[in-house]
Amino acid sequence: MKCGYKYCKFGGEVSKEEGVKYKNRWHHKECAEERKNKEKIRKIYLEKIDKYANKAQLNKAIKQIIHDKKQNSSFVLFALNYAIENNIKLNNPFGLHWIIKDKNIIKTYKEKILKKQEYEIINKILNQDEKGYETSFKYKPSKKNRNWNKILPE
Repeated sequence: MKCGYKYCKFGGEVSKEEGVKYKNRWHHKECAEERKNKEKIRKIYLEKIDKYANKAQLNKAIKQIIHDKKQNSSFVLFALNYAIENNIKLNNPFGLHWIIKDKNIIKTYKEKILKKQEYEIINKILNQDEKGYETSFKYKPSKKNRNWNKILPE
């Protein structure tokens, strides 16, 4: 089957086993995630920054950042949320180009990714017992020490 994402990075062919169905079309898992992130970016920008923004300009800015500059869509989404939380003013959709270059945003995103990876590694280590790796201890008393009289004081 053909991937339903216009900007597929995997050659366009997807099987049902590895694919994800999103809006009545099959996508690669990464393509579906990128498409969802782009929709979230649009929605957040229009709801929280400028509801009267030119949608064509917004779509063009998102396309330029994600596909032409090859930025990760989850990073762009993070940067937009960071800008909203920290009251960074965006005058137009092309201001997204500016916020993805901000050193504080990049540093915070890298810290977030490192914490997430650390959390996953710790969970992987802690959940090993659940996956069948068991540590068991067995005690076999020697034949010499089977008599309680040797242990108890007289």
